[in-house]
Amino acid sequence: MTLTKIYDRLMTNKKYFAMNEGFKSKEIRFYYKIVPMKAVEEAKMIKIWGKLISDNRIIKDEVSMCEAYDNYQENLKFCITELCYKFDISTPYWLKSNVNEYNKRRKTSFDENNFIEEIAFDKFIIEELRQNKK
Repeated sequence: MTLTKIYDRLMTNKKYFAMNEGFKSKEIRFYYKIVPMKAVEEAKMIKIWGKLISDNRIIKDEVSMCEAYDNYQENLKFCITELCYKFDISTPYWLKSNVNEYNKRRKTSFDENNFIEEIAFDKFIIEELRQNKK
């Protein structure tokens, strides 16, 4: 499929988005993969639910959503920074146990070991909220 055909297809059908796959060095011909727009939006958007726990009770909770960056880790970092700003706490440090737990369950908790400053709560828990696929 030529680039002009892809462009025409994109202009007639707004549901599709072209992602650049790269090019061959000898032939300056670009290859595009047509992906449904919904799949591109789902891949970028991330929702994180943050909770401050003290004495086994939720004292504050917020949901942060980000789709500004193409990279999952940048979106996650933005969400956590936004949650920390809303809760007026410092940003926690990720330990190896936090990374492993988040990769397995998409949820992790930070305690006093993850913060440099004194904290007025027991845990800061983050959890990724995923949309139900129907």
